[in-house]
Amino acid sequence: MTYIDLSNGSSLHVLTAIILQQGIRPGQELNEAGIDELKEKSELLAAEKRGISLLAGNQHSAQGLKLKLFRRGFSESVISRVLEGFEESGLVDDRAYCESWLYSRLKRHPEGRSALIAGLRKRGIKRELAEDMVQEIVTPLIEEECARRVIEKLKGSAPLSNSKLISRLSSRGFSSRLIRAALEQEKEPL
Repeated sequence: MTYIDLSNGSSLHVLTAIILQQGIRPGQELNEAGIDELKEKSELLAAEKRGISLLAGNQHSAQGLKLKLFRRGFSESVISRVLEGFEESGLVDDRAYCESWLYSRLKRHPEGRSALIAGLRKRGIKRELAEDMVQEIVTPLIEEECARRVIEKLKGSAPLSNSKLISRLSSRGFSSRLIRAALEQEKEPL
């Protein structure tokens, strides 16, 4: 970052790359439109760099990345332009984000469909896409396996009554039909 001292006594904080790109030299006069353009280009480049840095650490949904950039002080218009470019280039892809998040979540913290949809919605995924992705990835067989894993884990930690098991499974987003079936299967001898 470089400071440009303006004739009115104020200074402007601009990325050095923008100064070089625009060919700005010491003593050069800038009008108000030129200053505004420098500010916008500098903010855009800074937002792109920050976005890439965030994406390098973790995959993000478009809404999640938008929120992080907004919290870092970037304007709505700049964030929109950055996200548009990231989506066009494939750096941000909500469908791929959903798939990755769902597989990871099912492995680490098994949940039922409603909890998974709620988790995706919380991360800024539109309802229709969240529902479609859960429908596509979480087959009935996978959801049953997740319920069994949760039951095993809960039973292994402390003895629980059926009503407590039902309550815990329900809070993890499993349907009452699936909970009944999983508990019935637990009772069956091998």
